[in-house]
Amino acid sequence: MMIDQHPQDPSKTKSKRLRWLILTTMTLFILAGFGIVSLIIISSTEIPEFETIADYHPKLVSQMYSDDNTLIAELFLERRFVLPFHEMPELLIQAFLASEDDRFYEHKGIDPYGIFRAAVANLKAGKIVQGGSTITQQVAKSILIAEKGYQEGAARKFTRKIKDVLLALELEKNLSKKDILYLYLNQIYLG
Repeated sequence: MMIDQHPQDPSKTKSKRLRWLILTTMTLFILAGFGIVSLIIISSTEIPEFETIADYHPKLVSQMYSDDNTLIAELFLERRFVLPFHEMPELLIQAFLASEDDRFYEHKGIDPYGIFRAAVANLKAGKIVQGGSTITQQVAKSILIAEKGYQEGAARKFTRKIKDVLLALELEKNLSKKDILYLYLNQIYLG
């Protein structure tokens, strides 16, 4: 019968396993980091330019008039009329801020607190019951839908969400909060 003359020290075995676990975890984090950075870089090349409020070109109603200035026809894909911000009732603005993004004036386009709150509510419910998107992110999504078409612009994909976030940050950098609210209230679908 052979006896192992060098029994392994249990502390060395644990140490090897711990080093292997740490090395594997670090490698996975580095690979995930590279993947996320790559997705951000690729997504950032696909977002539309939106640097000023003048870049807003919604689909409006085309109206046709007769010689005597009587409206004879309206042509449209969406029956949309743009309302200047100063004509919007203050209660309308307050209602949308209260229901959609009560921290609108406190964040820079994305609201980590809102995302966390929505995630907790969705986990508790076992389904999606709340969204964590800010008004700025909703404007960004709306712009992407207008630019890319509904199928691609509204697709439930991680890359689309990255584009929402990148465009929201760009909007916050280039536009005032008033301009973002103007876009939101003129662009959202109230179906």
